[in-house]
Amino acid sequence: MQRVLHVLNYGWPHIDGYTVRSSGLITAQAQHLGLDVTVATSPFAPLTRAADRQFQTEAWHPGAQIHAARHRSDDDRVAEIKRFERPGIGLAPATQREFRAELASIVRRLSPDLIHVHHPHYVASVAIDVARAFDLPCVYELRCFNGDYDLGLASRYANLRGQLFNRHEAAVCRAADAVVTISDGLAGRIINTGVARERVFVVRNSVDTQRFSSGSRPSPYGTSRVRMGYACTFSPMEGLDLLVDAAANLSPQLRNRLEIVIAGDGADRERIEARIAERGLEATVKLPGFIPYGDMPDFYRGLDLFVVPRRDTPVAAATTPLKPLEARAAGVPMLVSDLPALRELLGDNAPDVRFVSPQAEALGRALAGFMHEPWSGASVGDHERSWSREVMRYRTVYATAQAIKSPNADRTTRIERANTTLRRVGRRAARRVVDSPLPGTTPLACHAVVCGFPRTGSTMLQMMIAAAVPDVRVFDGEIEAVWAARHALRNHRWMLTKNPRDIDTIDAVREFYSRRSAKAHFVVMLRDPRAVLTSKHAAYPSSRGYYVSFERWRRIYRRFRALAAAKDITTLRYEDLVVAPDRIQAQLEADIGWGRRAEFADYDRAVQKQALARDSMTEGALGGLRAVESSRIEQWRRSEHAPRIRAMLEAIPQMPDYLIELGYETDDAWRHDIV
Repeated sequence: MQRVLHVLNYGWPHIDGYTVRSSGLITAQAQHLGLDVTVATSPFAPLTRAADRQFQTEAWHPGAQIHAARHRSDDDRVAEIKRFERPGIGLAPATQREFRAELASIVRRLSPDLIHVHHPHYVASVAIDVARAFDLPCVYELRCFNGDYDLGLASRYANLRGQLFNRHEAAVCRAADAVVTISDGLAGRIINTGVARERVFVVRNSVDTQRFSSGSRPSPYGTSRVRMGYACTFSPMEGLDLLVDAAANLSPQLRNRLEIVIAGDGADRERIEARIAERGLEATVKLPGFIPYGDMPDFYRGLDLFVVPRRDTPVAAATTPLKPLEARAAGVPMLVSDLPALRELLGDNAPDVRFVSPQAEALGRALAGFMHEPWSGASVGDHERSWSREVMRYRTVYATAQAIKSPNADRTTRIERANTTLRRVGRRAARRVVDSPLPGTTPLACHAVVCGFPRTGSTMLQMMIAAAVPDVRVFDGEIEAVWAARHALRNHRWMLTKNPRDIDTIDAVREFYSRRSAKAHFVVMLRDPRAVLTSKHAAYPSSRGYYVSFERWRRIYRRFRALAAAKDITTLRYEDLVVAPDRIQAQLEADIGWGRRAEFADYDRAVQKQALARDSMTEGALGGLRAVESSRIEQWRRSEHAPRIRAMLEAIPQMPDYLIELGYETDDAWRHDIV
């Protein structure tokens, strides 16, 4: 099964055209292409205020998404964008640096076959960098040139900003292995920026026809009058003021028979409310606000006419919206602005659509025409734009991306390789200086290596040490001890790395430090095997299920038993760490020699006080920053884990003996409760 990592600016639970298309295509890829899909979302702020936590699909839900951002407190899950940063014009170095590290960590965890990144460019450029670093094909999906929103505005700065934004979009298109867009007009524009025609593909906006279909269920938003409506993010481009003015131009008799419902919210709402009041249309034009996406089929079915009054702007002329397709699938006739993108989207001669010039007078005449002589919506089954059909185009897109290697990508890779070599030489020289007892430097005294069984509290211990031990270098996530020993810059007395797999490299780390003044000390983590084997990891998609396989546990156990007792090894039980953190802290101080600036037992408060950031791997392993508590010691006894425990006994029949050997049981009576 092909693994695809989708990288989005933002995802669930935010709801707008960006996330609706994303959820539709990702769900269809899982359902109809059989792909293993996961979503990573960027640290940048979402471009919508609307959210719908109830809208979920099998591939679009919180368990299928990873937030590729550092965590700075319990409530703030988004990296703080620096005040000087302007992502749209390509100035976001600090946030992109953290994003790049987080995304690389996610790629290492998931091992995708392909990265599919969605606009804007400041998200895509990071994803392309990471794809190159891991030698993965990368598809860029550009749904609009966002800089077009600024073009044509009175501000010279806004026009310059729009040009820079679009220039960055063009550069990212050229760097990707394949480019997807949503219309022929946008495809031609991308090709004109210098992208080879054979690398540009059109996958049009589509709908889930199981969700959106014509039916007789009454709408909670309608009345007995002729009901017309629209749904959008309130912005000047949408032409909502044109619709209000068109209604005002109708005769009093027609206005009394008419109700217009405009669903949604946005920055332009106050202006539209003022226009409604100015024209005296409070009884005619209703603004119900945001409607949950799950209720949108009923909203459409409650309308007699769906109106798209978009103005003739660069964005509207080139970008095909989703809402008309949803309304069409619900069987609603449409009146839409005569723009190239809308004609391409809906067809020139479709019987359910009438096109009108985006002007208030023409729109008013068309509204009156419908009230005098209405036309019908699309017939049932006339929906060629269903995701079940359109998603098939991605097969060719992905095959092309895997076959094509961009010349730009190859050239950049060579440059990056040269820069990496220079950095490695510089770091080696700097490390030799620091490792020597020279004035002005802090020589390393000890490298503490946390390893052993996974899901044993090693991440909590890592955060405890970062918060409580002075003058310690702690790395984000999991870093190999051998790499840190050989390559990491340091100017601290203590260094900590955490990686369960380092139980296999203890001898190599020992050998490295045997020739140096610093020493290594190994903290081998242990936990009740039943708890380890029934643990899940929030830094991975929920589809992974239990984190540690039986074979992996058995292999680590063999290595654990082979370890000889030594002064440079401290065996630490998870149960002792959460029950007696003070005793464990004192034990490590005695074994390693470092000092104390805070208490292990209060590490969560110390982390918040010191504003220590946590990467997504750390946050997922912790399950969120929380106080030290022992309630999870017996979690394996929950009834939901009984099938897993039974499977464990079948896969590892010696487990009752191992539990006695490790000191977790005195006999095998516990198994009778499970069986």
